[in-house]
Amino acid sequence: MVKNTVDYVLKTLQNPDIKIAGPRQKAMLDDIAEAIKKCIDFEEFSTRAIGSKWRSFTPKQQQEFIQAFTDWLYNIYLGSLLKYTGQPIEFIGEIISDKGDRMELRSTFLHENKPIPINYRLLQKGGQWRIYDIHIESFSIVQNYRQQFQEALQKQTPDEFIARIRAKADESRHAADPAVKK
Repeated sequence: MVKNTVDYVLKTLQNPDIKIAGPRQKAMLDDIAEAIKKCIDFEEFSTRAIGSKWRSFTPKQQQEFIQAFTDWLYNIYLGSLLKYTGQPIEFIGEIISDKGDRMELRSTFLHENKPIPINYRLLQKGGQWRIYDIHIESFSIVQNYRQQFQEALQKQTPDEFIARIRAKADESRHAADPAVKK
């Protein structure tokens, strides 16, 4: 599933229409977003990014955070996606846990003729594998956010923190959206 999603996203990004702001570009970006949402478990991603403080969020706050964080992540990485120029991604193997419920899918991305390791951490839920973390050059996206979020939640209530993440999502959407820039 991950390889199929990556292949689909990369093929879509190679279409010249993706570089031209307008309804076609928006439709293509919406398709990419839907493909990514099917592949990533944003609830698990969010829970792990918050860490032990997750239990202090009400169910409503948890859902609000998941939505805001999902939007923020997508908007942050949208700019990077639009800069894609055809570099290959090679899937090189997988490691499955002894219990068979977790997997690390290993790949490399060629950047300036240097292979960059990208490892996807997946969890099996309901018979489906979904990404819950991504390691780029052994750098965990979840751990990076957890450190930042733990510090912020020492000073802010969950509602204040969620509002801050929602504001960052809105800012990043405007920064990443080519139609807004024009």
